[in-house]
Amino acid sequence: MARFLSSLRSRLMLLVLLSALPALGLTLYTGFEQRRIAAESVKESALRLTRLAATNQAALAEGARQMLISMAFLPQLRDSSSSECSAFLAELHKSYPSYSVLAAVTPEGDIYCSSSPSTEPTNIADRQYFQEMLQTRDFVIGDYILGRISNEPVLPFIYPVYDETGQLVYAVLATLDLDWLDSLISAVRLPEGAAILTVDDQGTILSRFPDPDAWVGKQLPEAPLISALLSRKGEGTLETTGLDGVLRLYAFTILESNSGGFAYVGVGIPENIAYAEVNRATLRNAVSIVAVTVLALIAASYISKVLLLDQIYALLNSTNRIAGGDLTARSRVPYKAGELG
Repeated sequence: MARFLSSLRSRLMLLVLLSALPALGLTLYTGFEQRRIAAESVKESALRLTRLAATNQAALAEGARQMLISMAFLPQLRDSSSSECSAFLAELHKSYPSYSVLAAVTPEGDIYCSSSPSTEPTNIADRQYFQEMLQTRDFVIGDYILGRISNEPVLPFIYPVYDETGQLVYAVLATLDLDWLDSLISAVRLPEGAAILTVDDQGTILSRFPDPDAWVGKQLPEAPLISALLSRKGEGTLETTGLDGVLRLYAFTILESNSGGFAYVGVGIPENIAYAEVNRATLRNAVSIVAVTVLALIAASYISKVLLLDQIYALLNSTNRIAGGDLTARSRVPYKAGELG
C-alpha cells in the first residue's frame, strides 16, 4: 500500500475515489431509508385490509342478529317434532346463502331442525357460545370453530327464545363460513406470493390462502408466525417467516366474539415484493455512482498526466541534469502563470 501511494498519480486517483465515497454512502443510506418507508407503507396497506375484514365481520354479525330475531318466532320452528321444520329451514337457507347452516336447538343443546340435516344426532351443549347464551340469555357471537354439521371453519351466532314464564323454549342458530373472507380477498388485488390466514386463539388454522387444503385444521401454536400473533393480543405488524417458509411483512388484527375468545386475521406480503422497487432504485443509483467514479478515475489518470505529471517529470529531469553539471539543460515547459509555469 505504501509503495502504491508513493506515486503521485495513485494519490490523485485515491483522492478522486475518496471524493466519491460520500455519494455512495448517501445512496446506500437513502436506500435503507426507502426500504424502511416501503415496509411501513406495505404494512399499513395490509393493516387496512385486516381492519376491513374485522369491520365486515362486525357488519355480518349484526346482520345475523337481525336475521335470527326474525327467525325466532316463526311458527315452523316451535314444534320440535315437525317433519316440515328442516325442509322449511332448507328453503329459508336459499335466501341466506352466506350462512353454512341454519338450525333450531333445544334447551339441552340438541339440534332438532337444520337446513343441512345430519344423519347422526348433533348436540352443542358443550360449546362455549351455547353456555354463554344460557348465562347471558341473549344473542351471542361464538368463536371460530369447526362446525359439527358442516365440518368447516365457521363463526356461530345463536339467539334464545323464551316463553311467557321466562323458560328457554329453543334457540335459533346460524353459522357463517369463511366464504365472506374469500370474497373480500378476491375483491382486493394482492401481489403475487401474498398470504392471508385466519387463526383461532388456540393456534388452529381456520383459513389460509393460498393452499387451504394443506393448512386448514392444523394446530400450530409453536410456528413462528402463529406464536407471534398469539403473543400480541391486538392488532399490529411484524416481519417473520410464514407457514411456507417465505419471509413476509405481516399485518394482523383480531376478529372478536362476545364469548371470550378471538381469532386473528393476518395478511402477509413477501419481502422481496415489498422491497423490489426500492432495491432496483438503490442498485441502479449505486451502479451509476460506481460507473461515474470509474470514468472519473480514468479521466483523472489521463488529465493528471497531460496537465501535471508530464510537466513535473520534465522539471525533475532538467533538475537532475543541472545537478549533474549539465548547465545547458532546459525543461522546455512553456512559461505561464501558475505553480509550474
